[in-house]
Amino acid sequence: MGYVTPSFLKRLTRYGNWTGPGWSAGRVSPPGDAITEADLLVPGVDPFDENVSKLHDIAYDRVQRRFLADFADPTIDKYTALADYFEGLAKADKAFIRAAKKPENLALPDGRQIQTNAVDLFRVKAAWEETRCSECRRGWGPNFADRVKRFSRLKILTELDWPEKNIPDDIPRITT
Repeated sequence: MGYVTPSFLKRLTRYGNWTGPGWSAGRVSPPGDAITEADLLVPGVDPFDENVSKLHDIAYDRVQRRFLADFADPTIDKYTALADYFEGLAKADKAFIRAAKKPENLALPDGRQIQTNAVDLFRVKAAWEETRCSECRRGWGPNFADRVKRFSRLKILTELDWPEKNIPDDIPRITT
């Protein structure tokens, strides 16, 4: 599933079948595009792609599905849904960093620089996500509060750069 990509992360190059922004299962994965059962059968090209990038994409998919369901649930506070979303992304990114550093998950020679760059970029991205999480948990001031309270399904998808056509049908609709 595609995800919010800060501009600094767009410098990461595609590699193998699972490494790179908007790239999962050997294909372009637009924002909001869920990972399918068929996608899960696509192997990585090496241990880094299989054991690090693929698992990272799967973790992001789960975080985003949960977020969409939580955001649609009128009993869950919007701040909580957003904070949990950013916290989940940060956890997935930190797991990526830990796994990418293990010797058994080394990329093939042509992917090693990408692996190194990815670790550095995900370190920055995890910090960025933790900051967003913290801002959500503390309310980020009245302007943020007003903005979040007015979010509709279309608005949150636009904010997160997820085209409506790519949101799975099994995700509940938000009614505001």
